Amino acid sequence: MSRAETNTIMKRILLAASTFALLGAAVACSENATGTPSASGGGSTTATEMPPPPPLPTGGGTAPTTTDSEGSSGPLAGKSPCALLSPAELTQIGISAAGKESKQGIVRQCRWSQGDSQALGIVDTAGLANITGATEKAPVPTVGRHQAVRWTAGTGNTCSVSLELTSTARVDAQVVATDASSACPKAMKLAQLVEPKLP
Repeated sequence: MSRAETNTIMKRILLAASTFALLGAAVACSENATGTPSASGGGSTTATEMPPPPPLPTGGGTAPTTTDSEGSSGPLAGKSPCALLSPAELTQIGISAAGKESKQGIVRQCRWSQGDSQALGIVDTAGLANITGATEKAPVPTVGRHQAVRWTAGTGNTCSVSLELTSTARVDAQVVATDASSACPKAMKLAQLVEPKLP
């Protein structure tokens, strides 16, 4: 065998050995790889990716509703006390300021502060027999179509005239006056003004 043939054979052996070595290294890397395999065709998905949340349920259920904790069911339930008298009617008792609506216990109240403080209160769950906090209480002649009670509280400069709507509902006309002697006459005038507007 010539020297040239021997060199050719040796080169082929070395080339084959190198090829096997590269293949072995590639297999080893593939077996020890910690990455997550992915499909070659589309976008990859990693093992740590969270699935999307399920859709919210839909269908025939109805949303829960809330009710008034006091169970208001009087004839003026839902009526704003500030809407009982118009601005034109309020001028008859010297009020031009806007009323301020609030809730004091079971009383839904609108108060006008202009000189004396005057207020109308709607009570949906208590009638004339259930007036509390009065230092003095007395029946008065019927106001229009409504039974009425006059009562005072505190130092005497606060007077209210309550008009019966039902046995369990009423409207209070209240005045807090700087002159105690004028409190009850003004409260009666306020009650007489609002009475025709009441059921």
